[in-house]
Amino acid sequence: MYTFSKFRLSMSLFDVEGVTSFLDKWIELAVANEVQELDFNVEANGVSRYSLPATIFSAKFVTTLKLSGCNLEQSSDTIRFHSLKKLALHRVHIGEQIVHKFISECPSLEDLILSRIGDFKRVCVSHAPKLKTVTIDEYFELESIEIVAPSLQQCTLAYIRKSCVIDMAGCPHLNSLKLRSVDIEILDLISKIPLLEKLIIQNCDEITEFEFSSNRLKDLQILRCYNMDGIVVDAPNLLSFSLECRDVPYCFSINGSSQCSCKLKFLIKLDTEGDILILTWFNIIKEEFLGVAHQVKELSMSINIMTPLDSFSLDEFRNRSPSLPREVENLIIDVWNMRNIPTSKYAALLDCLLWVCFPRILSIELKRSCFPLISIECLELTRRKHLFYLQFFYEMMINRDTKCCNSHIIKCWRHYLKDFKIDCFIPYKDPKPHHVDNLMAELPGLPRRNYLISSRLVFLFTY
Repeated sequence: MYTFSKFRLSMSLFDVEGVTSFLDKWIELAVANEVQELDFNVEANGVSRYSLPATIFSAKFVTTLKLSGCNLEQSSDTIRFHSLKKLALHRVHIGEQIVHKFISECPSLEDLILSRIGDFKRVCVSHAPKLKTVTIDEYFELESIEIVAPSLQQCTLAYIRKSCVIDMAGCPHLNSLKLRSVDIEILDLISKIPLLEKLIIQNCDEITEFEFSSNRLKDLQILRCYNMDGIVVDAPNLLSFSLECRDVPYCFSINGSSQCSCKLKFLIKLDTEGDILILTWFNIIKEEFLGVAHQVKELSMSINIMTPLDSFSLDEFRNRSPSLPREVENLIIDVWNMRNIPTSKYAALLDCLLWVCFPRILSIELKRSCFPLISIECLELTRRKHLFYLQFFYEMMINRDTKCCNSHIIKCWRHYLKDFKIDCFIPYKDPKPHHVDNLMAELPGLPRRNYLISSRLVFLFTY
């Protein structure tokens, strides 16, 4: 008899009843062959769903069990998952008692994922002495979550409503918490986790203010919480801070370690009074965000220009912010709707961006289009304008004139730039950098699909 370590089945069905016997047989073969990893995904397009046989409870050699899109309604007096370390249930119709029985009778369980598995009111995780990570995802109707796991280190909660009562007092070693799309009382929850070192708050639009003090917190990420008005953090041992926001918080203060590294991403939408707003944004980013950060590892600005820009200038920005630009490691610029920027203002846009900060690496993302439905003619026009912008930028760097602002005490970037080169480009959805001998020569001939290019520019500044 052949044995297999893994068995994975993923399929979409219209007629479940016609293939039930075959699916049952595959489960039986997997169990009989003592598979260690069983991944069973059966999506039914009709009304009925596939129900797993009781044989599944006898898979005593399985260490990883992933079930998706099926029913697990049959109960079993004996669950033989003695070796099970990871259990992932996604869109599985299952009763609360069976889930609780699963957890309590799997002594080796280390990783638990419960995602959209039914109309649960209560989740109770207990009798799991080795459990290290828990994910509870998309439970809109949950009334309570109780986790008693002495070895638990990481927990993720997603789509949890404010009415849900969360009790994690039985997790004394919990040090990492991720909250995504929840409207619970976050500060009340994290104040009861004394060893918390990593906190991720993502897509939590109900949260308007975040004020937190901790001597243990080392990693804080506040991502896409678009109604966040105030952020005040006192964490002297903080080593990493990430912020992604759309509106400027009225209050922003981060007290972290002197070694704290920051990643900042701003989504700047200019639909009215664009010229005034863009300079206001640049000034706030420079003075209020970069000014309080110790080390900025990455600064990203996604600028969505809805109205034409035609009057902003470096001199106006210089008057608003007369200080020397801040130094950052990597600056990423993504400019939408290039058609709203006249070519005569390309130099002013570059000057203003480099008055915000001096990057060691400058990455420019050129997107094919921000809109999925757009004519071929518009796509080609956008492509040509992107190419022109990049070529213009390249020539500005190569043929820079340092006679522009000799009368000013603090001069523009041209007077500080000592070296420049285009290092590589990165196609959309392809994280591997592509190095070429002459990007500017090869760029027009690159494939038009996935037209997102990142050009890296290496800067060396002296003061």
